[in-house]
Amino acid sequence: MHVFVATSQTQGTQPDDHYCCLEGEIVIWDTESEVVHAPGDLCECSTGCFGAYTGGRSTTAMVADDPELTELDLLEIVRTALLDETGSTADAEAIARTVAASAARFAPGDVVERQRDQLTPRWVPAGLPEWAGHSHPTSQGAN
Repeated sequence: MHVFVATSQTQGTQPDDHYCCLEGEIVIWDTESEVVHAPGDLCECSTGCFGAYTGGRSTTAMVADDPELTELDLLEIVRTALLDETGSTADAEAIARTVAASAARFAPGDVVERQRDQLTPRWVPAGLPEWAGHSHPTSQGAN
């Protein structure tokens, strides 16, 4: 299963970059949040993710393949992280599905960033052409 993990790679290339996670921890893009922002207001909750274990924030994540991780494992990770972060697990199933579906759209090693509900590649491993099964969309919705 593809998941997003914290990475410091490419941090500092954008003026609003921040990274307060443990390298390699699973991160969650909370696209189910009901927080509403004005157009152009790109606060941390609409441009970043948070670490499932630390709760730390980051503006980037790397796609990793974890063949041992199941959908139920990911759901439990999301539930625990949301409970720690927000005190509620109400959106856990929707967020876990979104995280899994979004990560599956990218290849392992891709570093992605988020602008609201759009995930876009910031960096991709060199030498892997699209015809080798390594496609790089110009933008993908997180949902």
